[in-house]
Amino acid sequence: MLVLCILILPVGLFTSNYLQKPLSDQANRLEHFLHETFQGQSGDDRILSSGMVSLGNNYASDEIVFTAQMETKPKSNIYLKNFTGFLYEENQWSQDDATRQIDKVGDLYASYLSPYQYRNYQARIRNALTDQLDMESQTITILPEQKTEWDTTLTPYDLLTQWNHNQSTTYSFYPELDHVQNLDSLDLEEELEQFIQYDQSAAQRLYQSVDMDALPRLAKLVEDNPKTDLNEITVFIVKLLENYTEYT
Repeated sequence: MLVLCILILPVGLFTSNYLQKPLSDQANRLEHFLHETFQGQSGDDRILSSGMVSLGNNYASDEIVFTAQMETKPKSNIYLKNFTGFLYEENQWSQDDATRQIDKVGDLYASYLSPYQYRNYQARIRNALTDQLDMESQTITILPEQKTEWDTTLTPYDLLTQWNHNQSTTYSFYPELDHVQNLDSLDLEEELEQFIQYDQSAAQRLYQSVDMDALPRLAKLVEDNPKTDLNEITVFIVKLLENYTEYT
């Protein structure tokens, strides 16, 4: 038995070191093929999210989905998004509806607030923050690799401008704005401060109006971990994500 184990050991080492990844990739490709064949899922479903949860289409592979180009090395992590969910119903997130937010702010702030006025306020706030904090915008170009006709929707947070050319999209943005949390130390116009208060109040009303019956497990988790302080809530959520989120 000992001699047999000694003879098998090199074979096992060779298999684990050199064949494990190719075999795993082949298994993923087979599962991907079966999933698309019997459920009619296209390759784009792995790139552009429709809001459906647990589609089972997150396949690990060496396939390059997109590449990003920047002229200077970023000083911090840059996060890209291609879908923003708003309302969760029947196992699916609906696309972010900015008009609901604008209407809510209008109800609190003025009799009517147009999308143009809302975006203008946001631009003024962003300009005030970037000027006072001495921020410089950066540019990043996203190039889709799946197929040339795919129009990528990957965008960075705190978007300033964007323009399309040659099947790629270039964005100008302020990555440091992701880390600005304390606005009290900044010198903002009273009008902008009031808008921020109304905007935050509207967002709180919209995003906290959750149907608890539709999310029993999440409701139970919140009930078992009561928290009222915003910092405590944030720490708790981050802790959950760190412990239970898996990235592939």
